[in-house]
Amino acid sequence: MSKEKNRDVLVAFGSLANPWRSFYSLFYCYKQLFVLANKHMDRILLFPGYGLLAIGLGAFVFGTYVIFRWNWERRHLAFEDLEARIALMPLMMAEDDRRTLRLMRYNLDEEAKIMKDVPGWQVGESVYHTTRWVAPRADELYFLQPPKVQEDIFFGYTWST
Repeated sequence: MSKEKNRDVLVAFGSLANPWRSFYSLFYCYKQLFVLANKHMDRILLFPGYGLLAIGLGAFVFGTYVIFRWNWERRHLAFEDLEARIALMPLMMAEDDRRTLRLMRYNLDEEAKIMKDVPGWQVGESVYHTTRWVAPRADELYFLQPPKVQEDIFFGYTWST
């Protein structure tokens, strides 16, 4: 590098011996860049009003597309969930029926133990006078269970049954 170019660099950025001069030079360069950028901002945005309008409309269109795509995806996932639930419904109903029958068998065995000394008592006699099946209520199924299990069933907590 020649002495003349070296001097130009020192003048432009200040000398290392005088830090205030170098700070002022950097500040001046930053200020000139800022002024230059503001001077040509109209050309950068191509007309500020229309440019901002185009950016706003572009953001709106993109956001609308994203929302529509997201809703489409959610609809298809919900449809798949519904299909899976419909496919599993017979199995879930069978499991529920097995649980009900197991509880009814337990209740009949306990009723036979408790009422064995009562004359004329028929174990398992229905309280409903009909020939149709009446699904047992929760309190009929769980009245011989421990209080914690009853609370869980009656208040909706079913993980302990």
